[in-house]
Amino acid sequence: MLIDAGRSTLGDEITGGAAAMQERNSAPLIYAAVMVVVLVAFAFLGDNGVAYVTALLGVPVVSGVLAGLGVIRFWHAVVGCLAVVVLDVVFDETWREDLVFFAVLGVVMVGIAALARLMTRWVVKRRGHPMDQQTGPSTEA
Repeated sequence: MLIDAGRSTLGDEITGGAAAMQERNSAPLIYAAVMVVVLVAFAFLGDNGVAYVTALLGVPVVSGVLAGLGVIRFWHAVVGCLAVVVLDVVFDETWREDLVFFAVLGVVMVGIAALARLMTRWVVKRRGHPMDQQTGPSTEA
């Protein structure tokens, strides 16, 4: 590696890479902290239909979007979805009779997260490339 006045040194690349790695590693921790808050709120407000539906649909959608943006990895989204299902199982009085329901619920929630991730990646990819068509008003007479 040549050291040039206009280029960074190996030390700069290592410290810059370490800073980027540290920044990237903090996102899953923030996601985990927010998930704890959501799960605690779900535990206290679980009898409320709005909180229940919000947790069952909001967690996979938001987690999938974050995974699609690269803020978290997809397995973080899967763990978040399954944590909501596990909490739902814990507070269900007839959980043994409803095991099939919870298994299907987990699959559906992970599927929603996967779809949200796919759609987010598609939108980001489409926005990253300039459109071939002219977007401004036509100047032809």
